[in-house]
Amino acid sequence: MEDAKAKGAEIVVGGEADTRDGLFYKPTFVRNLDHSMELMQEETFGPIVSVMRVADDEEAIRLANDSQYGLSGSVWTSNIQKGIEIAKRLETGSVVINDASMAYGAPEAPFGGMKDSGVGQVNGLGGLRGYTHQQPIFIDRWAVKKERVWYPHTAKTIEEIDGMIRFIYGSALKKLGFFS
Repeated sequence: MEDAKAKGAEIVVGGEADTRDGLFYKPTFVRNLDHSMELMQEETFGPIVSVMRVADDEEAIRLANDSQYGLSGSVWTSNIQKGIEIAKRLETGSVVINDASMAYGAPEAPFGGMKDSGVGQVNGLGGLRGYTHQQPIFIDRWAVKKERVWYPHTAKTIEEIDGMIRFIYGSALKKLGFFS
């Protein structure tokens, strides 16, 4: 916080320790930040909202990803589809749209960061897999000359594969915006 203040950030509220009932930091709102400030480069793990003005979505994504950390992300927008597209490009563990902490309340979903954030994953099947070493081993049981999914694909094969994907995963992929 000292670095941000020294470089011109404005602490609107909070910004200091509250030791009345333990070792806590007061909820803090900071604005007029820039990407060179430590507050924008570190994982604070505190009740701190840091607001930095950017030119557009591309700059926001570039700056969000320009960090050694990537625990989680939050995208705020009135356009959910646009939020999903931005979320897909963030180099983080979970991403929440129009919320900041919803992911913590979903124990069935894996939770963990990317880059230097976190220590693997917890919760859900992804968390369980963190305690294993997966090693798929494949054996050609049928010994056919050419599998249907091998390249090069004919137009008919592509149509069949697309149909299978839509049948098996259609509703989930539709929600993610892969097709209408």
